[in-house]
Amino acid sequence: MPGTARAVLAMAAKAGPLILKYGPRVAGAVAVLTKFAHDNPGIPAWFRARLRDVPQQMEDVQHRHGDAAKIAGTLGIIRDVARDAKTADERIDAEGYVLRADRLERGLRLVEAQEGHERKQRLTQLKADTDALLAEVLEAVTRGEDGARPA
Repeated sequence: MPGTARAVLAMAAKAGPLILKYGPRVAGAVAVLTKFAHDNPGIPAWFRARLRDVPQQMEDVQHRHGDAAKIAGTLGIIRDVARDAKTADERIDAEGYVLRADRLERGLRLVEAQEGHERKQRLTQLKADTDALLAEVLEAVTRGEDGARPA
């Protein structure tokens, strides 16, 4: 058991900086997204409703059991938001975000076949990568892909 505790502590030590780095980005992006939807009456009503649903969807994903299920749920949110954003604003590179989400999902399937410590480490890394991609998509939506706020 001491070896297991040591392994968990080592994993937490590696994951800690990733969580600290990307967790606030996601929370900040959600706050910006909510404000953006409120402050921009010119965006289509269906897209505004979609953006307002994202925080609830993220909360629902966090109630799933297991890291793999949470990661898969977040990847689904990324794909949906990217595709909807592309429809609302052609400057958004939805295809690029969807391809990156697909790559992360393939990695997730490989990790699910692993066991033990290596699986936990890879899941932690995939979670961080997924959260970073979600933050990036949400930031792109609120500023437009070219850096300007969408009209």
